[in-house]
Amino acid sequence: MKNSSETTLQSSLRSANFILLVLGQGISLFGNTMLRFAMSMWVLDETASSTTFATVLAISVIPTILISPFGGIMADRVSKRAMMVALDIISGIVTLLATVFFALSGFNILAIAIMQVVLAVLDAMETPVVQSALPQIIGRESSTDLRRGTAIINQVQQLSQLLPSFLGGVMYGLVGIRPMMLITAACLMSAAMVECFIRLAKPLSNQDDTGICLLGVIIGDMHSATAFLLRKEPTVARLAGVCTWINLILTGFSSVSFPYIIRTTLGYDAATYGLCDGIIGIAGIAGTFIAGCFANRLKSQNAPSLLFVESLMLLPPAIAFLLPCSTQTKLIMLVFCTAVA
Repeated sequence: MKNSSETTLQSSLRSANFILLVLGQGISLFGNTMLRFAMSMWVLDETASSTTFATVLAISVIPTILISPFGGIMADRVSKRAMMVALDIISGIVTLLATVFFALSGFNILAIAIMQVVLAVLDAMETPVVQSALPQIIGRESSTDLRRGTAIINQVQQLSQLLPSFLGGVMYGLVGIRPMMLITAACLMSAAMVECFIRLAKPLSNQDDTGICLLGVIIGDMHSATAFLLRKEPTVARLAGVCTWINLILTGFSSVSFPYIIRTTLGYDAATYGLCDGIIGIAGIAGTFIAGCFANRLKSQNAPSLLFVESLMLLPPAIAFLLPCSTQTKLIMLVFCTAVA
């Protein structure tokens, strides 16, 4: 039985559908990471304001919070492949239009915020579609299979962020913002072409939705999901709460504080920040690789210890910035401890 299970896992992970899903996600994330990197460097260079930088990022995060549940509802009722292709194409078109606008008008913080919001809405719609397609491709027979498949997707996500980080700083210094936006648009269009060849079963029609307006469907699905989490699976609800709190802290640090400290506080250029961000990405790949290798041994009882160690990693950089250390020492301490975390 074990050999049969391993054979099924290997065949599912080597299937054309899974490879196309991974490839499409890798290309799409490469483009999105390139755009986020370029925009963050552009905003910091033009404004040198952490408040403005953080405000733009915060505005772009709000759609993810509000729209993600609706993306999950649509993923249950609309063709997942069609949604992935359409959303990547629309994202590519939005990026192209923004490139033309910035070429004509130059730096415009309002236009950047609007573009980030629109792209965040599209990304919030696509994320649950991709996540819900994974069990359909791999199969639901084994939780271990799903964990390993998810670990592979996470590794691809981390890997797709490395090259933009390493090259992004150099390219931004050499060619500027607009060529990097064109690269992003090309990546999104290419990802849509790859996703066209994914074969997924059509969503099952829900007879209960007959005669119900869209608002009623949304309310019904949200009520069912909430009841499921609170009554049937309270552990999942608690896990979601813990992850929310962790992301509240770490996302603010990694998205705002980390680039601002390196670029503005320590005074390093975009190439140096790209190298540091790439090192963090390598650490992320190592973490997901370890998680995939030890999927069967991961226990929830170990989570508090891991979180405690992770929290301790923020202390050495804080101490280094309080002491009269050199900028190189502060940078090394910051990057090393973040990578460990």
